[in-house]
Amino acid sequence: MSSDMSLRRRTITPLLLLGLLAPGVAAPLRAQTPTDCFDPNETTAEGSGPTDISAVSGNQRLAVGLNDAASVTVFKWPSPSFYDQIKLRTTDRSLPRMGALPNEGAFVGIAWRKEEGWGFQWLRKWRSTQRFADDDGDELVTTFTKKRLGLSVKLRDVVAPYSDSLLRSVTVKRTRTSPIRKVRVVAFSNYNPVVSKIRGAPVADWCTEERNDAGATYLEQQDVILHARSGVDESTGAPRQVALALAFQGRSEDHQVGTDTYEGAGTGLSAYDDAQDGRLSGNTDASGQADAALSDELLLRRSRRAETTIVMAAATDQATALSQIKIMRDTGYEKIAQQKREYWRAWLRETKMPDAPNKVQKLATRALISIRQATDAASGLIVTSIATQTPLGVDNIRHGAYINRALDLARHPEMVERHNIRYAQLQARADNKPPGGEATPNGNWAQNFYSDGVVGGTIPYEIDATGFGIWTLWDHYEITGDRDYIMSSVVYEAIQRAAQYLSDDTPLGCRDPATGLQCTANEEGNPNPTRTLKGAQAAWLGLDSAAQAARLRGGSVAIANAEKWEARRDEIGEAIERNFYGPDCNCYTRDYTTGGTLLWPVGYLKGRPERSASQAEMNFRHIKRSIQGDDLAGGLESRALIGNAYAWSGDPAGKKKLRRALEWIATVPTTDQTRILGGAWSHYPDGDGPVTTMLSQPHVWEQAMFYMAALKTYGPEPWRD
Repeated sequence: MSSDMSLRRRTITPLLLLGLLAPGVAAPLRAQTPTDCFDPNETTAEGSGPTDISAVSGNQRLAVGLNDAASVTVFKWPSPSFYDQIKLRTTDRSLPRMGALPNEGAFVGIAWRKEEGWGFQWLRKWRSTQRFADDDGDELVTTFTKKRLGLSVKLRDVVAPYSDSLLRSVTVKRTRTSPIRKVRVVAFSNYNPVVSKIRGAPVADWCTEERNDAGATYLEQQDVILHARSGVDESTGAPRQVALALAFQGRSEDHQVGTDTYEGAGTGLSAYDDAQDGRLSGNTDASGQADAALSDELLLRRSRRAETTIVMAAATDQATALSQIKIMRDTGYEKIAQQKREYWRAWLRETKMPDAPNKVQKLATRALISIRQATDAASGLIVTSIATQTPLGVDNIRHGAYINRALDLARHPEMVERHNIRYAQLQARADNKPPGGEATPNGNWAQNFYSDGVVGGTIPYEIDATGFGIWTLWDHYEITGDRDYIMSSVVYEAIQRAAQYLSDDTPLGCRDPATGLQCTANEEGNPNPTRTLKGAQAAWLGLDSAAQAARLRGGSVAIANAEKWEARRDEIGEAIERNFYGPDCNCYTRDYTTGGTLLWPVGYLKGRPERSASQAEMNFRHIKRSIQGDDLAGGLESRALIGNAYAWSGDPAGKKKLRRALEWIATVPTTDQTRILGGAWSHYPDGDGPVTTMLSQPHVWEQAMFYMAALKTYGPEPWRD
């Protein structure tokens, strides 16, 4: 497993998590405690808890993650980056609900009337199948069946394109022989209003949930349950507020605002427990930790079917939340679903797709959809995942550089330009450093950022990110030829500052005169400073890109800089040869992810076909073993495949290997039914189980690399509706 995966889970330490509990705040009386938020002994990549997501629907403000039983496990608003407004924390993949408490999340239950009385179950206990309604959209369809009762339930979920609302269409059907004529649909939610986040630790919306809730109230006139909270975001000092609403499209039958007794020592009746007899008690408010439920009674007569729709909405205040509920009620599910289909088709219309088998095309399309879902509407920053566990709701420039190239290839340069301008603005300068980035050296970028520009990671900077930052700023020009963009002061000066840092001697810069390599620094998520090929190749790429930008700019100062940066690039190249080349393998690294990067985007071996081919063969060893079932864990294979796709572009045998690998990724280390890809996979449990995707799926960086590898391997074709 690459260091990028294994080390990423070390960024949240048990000591840090314990420190998040303020003095005088007792640990909650629940199955999980703050120390459970990170397990340093976890043998998989999921040290912060398993990711319970099989699908995402979103609109760049509201991002909703659902699991394979259609439970809402993530409800991020007002950004794909922050804050998760649903209470749910997993701890162990082997436990029921992955260790989450029974009343965490948002889900649907069914009560049914028989001669002997009412029965009830949550749908997550029924047999189910799941699929996207359309390969080119994000409406999710989950079908539940209970043969003993002769009932089936189709649950359709979609986030509205222009309203921060999740609509959940519920259709109940009975067989001809079913004795059931009356059912109640129970909509349950455990909202967890959050208005604050922490610099350098993206954990406040999932790791300290006992501090976030603020009660709930049933508003009888509007027939809505509302949770609301206001406060100050401690990462910015700015006031924040949120209102979260739960309603049916029509009038509900019953309601219950409950005390979340699963959270701690509170007294009262949880809405989760109250629903177990098929009826709700009608409590109208609860303070502190609260959960909620509404029910809608349906009759299954001659048509043998009935429908209802649940609405979950997020807004800044009560009035806006209630307005959104009214609009969704007036509009209805079918019209919203159609609007969402049009939303995606308009965005995909000009894109390029790989001319590949259907299973590869599906994942490539999902990769592009995931990028847009992960893009913050307000800032243009793109998070690695909307997941909170592992908490990758941050923009890392190492990842963003690849994502930008994918967007340029997909013909969305407007998103790349906006993204890059924001990167340039967030670069550390003597007179301007982002909140939390005070320790970041001038000319560099902090480890990662929340979508509002606050630093999210603990590492001050990564030297490889500096190189990739220069490259992505330059690469967008190479794709588009937009001279106004590259010559703008914000972009060109960011390139210049970063290149000077890579070429100047320490301590002002990062040149090591003794070795010719980069200085010892953090690389690729490693909290311990190192000096490896990871940083060296990225510095080489950054300096090469900066020199090209300087020659394009012209003028005596720019040309002098270009010559300086080219000389420094060549010096690093010589040091790479001395320190990392292995004549025994005719390669530079045995790590498949680092080797893939060396081939592309670094392109260090361009013009040296023999060494390029040897490195590609070394990269492919892990992938071949994975396909054969010999390697028991892995991840980020697309990073190797995209490099190999460039090395093997004229090699029919190599392309055959690439196709086999891409088709394996599209079908094996993905979620079973929806085929989304995480940042890692493992034969779970204990190396003898099936291949299980894990680590913040959908992992936007990994999926973006898959899209590009498929495009390079199979060739492009226009997107077809």
